[in-house]
Amino acid sequence: MKILIFLIALLSGLFNCSSTQTVYDKEKKGELILKIDDLSSGNGFIRMIVFDEDGKEGYPGDSRSSVYACILPANISEEMVIQISDLPYGRYAIIYMHDENANAEFDLLLPKKEWLFFLPNWPVEGYGYSNVNRPSIGTPKFESASFILDKDSKTFELYTSYFWRRYGILSIALIN
Repeated sequence: MKILIFLIALLSGLFNCSSTQTVYDKEKKGELILKIDDLSSGNGFIRMIVFDEDGKEGYPGDSRSSVYACILPANISEEMVIQISDLPYGRYAIIYMHDENANAEFDLLLPKKEWLFFLPNWPVEGYGYSNVNRPSIGTPKFESASFILDKDSKTFELYTSYFWRRYGILSIALIN
């Protein structure tokens, strides 16, 4: 009986000491290849921010806590490919927007101070996240949008969400 109690105590101690957090070899580095091919127009810019686990407190909007940020001219004549090299292995999340009018803001249906409680303030410009392939209400949490870079190269096809694509005529009536 004493041996059984000892074994149970030993095994429960081992289970309590085990960690669920994955440890990555920060010495190894990989490359992200990001593809965007469904932009609504070639106007404006693509503004992209990549966060790692250390900077997830700043996710989604604080680019100062990101590991990579870029602004590229939008292009619909060919698939846009963004290569990010020398990223240490780890967990990352990507957020981007198609700033069609190049005003450096994420434009919404209603002006900032003029919202109606019964009408959600939907985005007018395209946006997207890693690991999120359909439009969503609100910003996904870092954990939902994150992925693991644990090999030499990882390719993502990013889906750009547009309010008017999803809701068609309704959005045109609301915008005009």
